[in-house]
Amino acid sequence: MEETRPGFGQRLRDNWLELLLLLIFVAALVWIATTARGVWQSVAAVPTETPTALPTATAVQPAGTQPDQPLIQPVRDTFDGQQAARLAANLVDAGPRVFGSDGHTEAVGLLIDELRRNAWGLQQQAFTVDEAQHTNIIARSGSGDIVVIATHYDTSPVSDLDPDEANRATPSPGANDGASGPAVLLELARSLDKGQLNGQVWLAFLDGRYAPTAPDGAVQIADSGANALAEALPETVKAVIWVDLAGGQDQRFTIVPNGDPQVAADLWAVAEQLGYARWFVQEAGATADSSVQVFSDHGQAATAIADPDYTYLRTTSDTPDKLSSGSLEQVGRVLEVYLEQQ
Repeated sequence: MEETRPGFGQRLRDNWLELLLLLIFVAALVWIATTARGVWQSVAAVPTETPTALPTATAVQPAGTQPDQPLIQPVRDTFDGQQAARLAANLVDAGPRVFGSDGHTEAVGLLIDELRRNAWGLQQQAFTVDEAQHTNIIARSGSGDIVVIATHYDTSPVSDLDPDEANRATPSPGANDGASGPAVLLELARSLDKGQLNGQVWLAFLDGRYAPTAPDGAVQIADSGANALAEALPETVKAVIWVDLAGGQDQRFTIVPNGDPQVAADLWAVAEQLGYARWFVQEAGATADSSVQVFSDHGQAATAIADPDYTYLRTTSDTPDKLSSGSLEQVGRVLEVYLEQQ
């Protein structure tokens, strides 16, 4: 005999308890899901919008900065005059860099540390003057023909040009005369795009610009570091550019009369391109440069970016507050563009 299957209504009546429990379970799941979503929304971090441009940093105008220089400086990878001014101040803080002094030793360490930080190949060139060993520091990058940017880091052992006679036996702090040039080269070591160098660049920090004072207290410019470097340079050197007294507030660079005219013309053309013709004047200066003469005597095409009319040269007032970050930046930018385009 065939058994009759119960209808839907009968099954509903027979299983009402299971159905009730199922409905309660489903309702509980819906409630949990809804509540959890609300809790997540209340604690989730709100994403920030990505800015369309990097924010600018507000900088306090440092002493000695040109008045037309903006206070707001953008974040950038090109030569930074304010960074160069800080580097110059750090060298001055080491003390006068007279050969054999603590300041001289500390400056050597500072230069090497900065160059290593910026991943330049380093060489220390030792040379002897009157049985005393001096040190040139040479940083290298790139390949091919060589352009040398050279400066000195030592300072005058006396302030023989100080208006106060009582100060003349005191070593000069050397902010412009011995720190501005190294500061420009150190900032170039950071800012230069090594992939854009058209050739090999040497940044040379030279010792022995000054010799010990003569018995009568006179300053002796020896250029012994320049001579040691010039004797060691290979024939593939295309140009030597001497950088000195590069950070004065009222600087005016003329073309040294004993330098190579083509190297100078190329540099001054870059300055004009950058709008610096007011400071890089297209005329021959009245004063020959002794360091340029050393390289020229060795057959190397050399010129200088140097302002011999600096008011505080070899005085106790040659301090960082006399430097202009704008001036340092003009020199640095000319060299940066020249080295990446030449």
